[in-house]
Parts: sequence; structure tokens; C-alpha cells
Amino acid sequence: MSAREWEEYNKGKLEGLLRKLANEREIRLLVDKVFQRAPDIADEMFQGIEEYPKTHRKNHLVNKIVSKITFLTNNLNVSRDLGLPRKITDYVKYIDLFVLTQRSKSKTWKVYHLENYKKPENWADLDLLEIAVQFRYKLKSTMRTQGYCTSVQTETEDNRLWFSISYVRKTKNKDNDKRKLLKARYQYLVHYPGEPYLYLAGAAKLPDELGKAFVDCVEAKGYKPLPLQGKYLDSLRQLRLNREVQGSKARLLQQSLASASLEDPNLGSIFKHPAPVNENCIPLMDNVRVDAQVEFRDYEPLQRSEELDGKKLSIRLECHGDDVIGGLHDMAEAGLIRDNPLPRWIQDLTKSGRNLVTLVPSSRREKDSELQSILSTASTIRIR
Repeated sequence: MSAREWEEYNKGKLEGLLRKLANEREIRLLVDKVFQRAPDIADEMFQGIEEYPKTHRKNHLVNKIVSKITFLTNNLNVSRDLGLPRKITDYVKYIDLFVLTQRSKSKTWKVYHLENYKKPENWADLDLLEIAVQFRYKLKSTMRTQGYCTSVQTETEDNRLWFSISYVRKTKNKDNDKRKLLKARYQYLVHYPGEPYLYLAGAAKLPDELGKAFVDCVEAKGYKPLPLQGKYLDSLRQLRLNREVQGSKARLLQQSLASASLEDPNLGSIFKHPAPVNENCIPLMDNVRVDAQVEFRDYEPLQRSEELDGKKLSIRLECHGDDVIGGLHDMAEAGLIRDNPLPRWIQDLTKSGRNLVTLVPSSRREKDSELQSILSTASTIRIR
């Protein structure tokens, strides 16, 4: 691919990313961040925008931003004087991550637990932007020691860090490594400093080399996947925190998050401006899976009953939607879910910290009615 073709390819990527932003407000936020070292350019982008019909403003702004970035990357002296990136790929990677922060629900996020994670001792004095810079340096350094050439982009929002990471195995040919790195796949991560969890976007599992690098950065002992995934990052976080501090402690935690209290370093995030959490707000789940095995009983009168000896009926309930927890409660109210009172596995969803639940029959766990509650009264059993 020639230099001209490469530039046109990246201009197309830029335009596609910018068009994913929903409205003028999001575009303004992006422009302010991209040109924060040259605020006059940011203001220039929006000069005269009121003269355009609202339906044409987004298209006008997208074309203007792409044109300005192209000018800056083709005039390196101007970029250098303004302290702005000189490569179009740098703009592409940052804007790609910014779009993700605005469209995080477009991804499925998997949750990982950072084992033996400890909060920094100077938690009250930490600045999120400084932590982002430190993380970027540490991740690149740690990946380098593992033999990888790495690109790390960071972004901050409220009390969380966003990461876009790409890497390739290092060889003796540095120029070739750089070319490969430009085309390497991005891995997206989110971390709330002070909390022992890492969130990974996408269906694939966390690459071991990247997991090890992140563990080294936070001085944890290891990491493990949790049976929790979904599209709503804030809700995934709330589910894990609810599990840690169940009952009255969960309400106290939510109150502390809502009021941004720093009085107790053991509660919630370590930052002064966390995302508000409503203590009466139920976390959103877009998928839940419940498994159970039920023993066959009283089958002796059946023909060939011996074939059922020692056998169990496996039942799986899979729910998908924008608000599965709310939907399950609605189904219970409508009489479509058996058992009264409400099955415990439904009551505990908001504090179980998982959306993959296995009901286990025992004297201390679920009774028969609980196990059978995942069968709706509208269910049909098919024999294959």
C-alpha cells in the first residue's frame, strides 16, 4: 500500500469513527479533547455552525475535522509547534477509543478478578490523569520485557480508565514491527483504580500476556475470569460491589458513591468524582443463564423405568434483553415463573455478582421448588 493509499485508508477510518458519534455535543467533547493543546482550533471547528440546518451540522463537522487532521499530519512543522500528534494513525487510535467510551454498550464486557489486589497507600492524593500516564508507561514497559512491541492509548472518564492496546511480537526488524503494529488488533480494557476488577471488551478471553502485564502494573498476584458479562459497564461494576458488601453495606456503598465521600478508603472508588449510583436503582443485565439438575422420582410405574435409574433432568434457562432482572420480576408477577415467594436465585441476582448461576440441590441450598422454578408455566418440554 502506497503512502497516498495509506492516508486515504486512515481518512476513511477517521470519517467512519466520527459518524458513530450521536450528536453535536459528543463531537464537541471529542474536538475539545483532541485539540486541547490548541483550543483555538477547537473553537474554529464550530465557528458558523449555527448557519447550517441541524440535519447537516454533523456532516459538516465531520468533514471539517477530517480536513483539519489531514492538514496537520501533512504539515509537521505546524503540528510540532502546536504540540499535536504528527501521524494520522495516532488520531485514529485515540478517536477509536473515545468513540468506545461513548458507545460502550456496543460491546460485551467480561469481568476478571485481580487476585490479592491492594489499593495504593496514597489513594486519597491520586489524580486520575496521572494514573493513566503511569499505567501507559508501565504497560508498555511490562509488555516490552515479555518481548512485545506495544501501542497503548488511554482515556479517563469519571473514575475509570479506558485502554486501547495493540501489540506484536518483537523481531530484529524494527521497521517491520512498526508496520505490523499499525495493523494489529485492538484490545479494549476498563479498570476502576482502587477496585480489584478488570473489564475486557469482546467475546474472546483475555490474552495471557496482557493479563500478566496488567497484573504486574497493579502489583496483584494473578487474575481469573468471573461468571459475569454484559453490555452495561456500570451495572457490572455495581453487581460486583454489591456482592462484596451485601445488604446494609451495599446501601452504604451506594450512598458513598452517590455523595462521593472519601471518609472511608475501603468503600467504592478512590476518586473524588465517581459516576453517581442511585441506591434504589437495580443493575441492568442483558443476559442471565441459570442451570439446574433435577432427579427423576416416582418413575417406577413407567415402562422401562430402569433406564431412568441414576439419571437427572438438566434444565437451562437463558434470558436475553435490555433489562433481564426487571423482566424476570415481571414474569413472576404475571405468574409465568413458578414458586411463591419469589425464587431466591431471582432475589439474589442484584447481589450475586454473576449472571451465570447454577442451582445445586442439597439440604442447605435450593429445595425442589427452587430447582423447578426455572421452568416457566408457559414452558414446553420436548423429548428428542
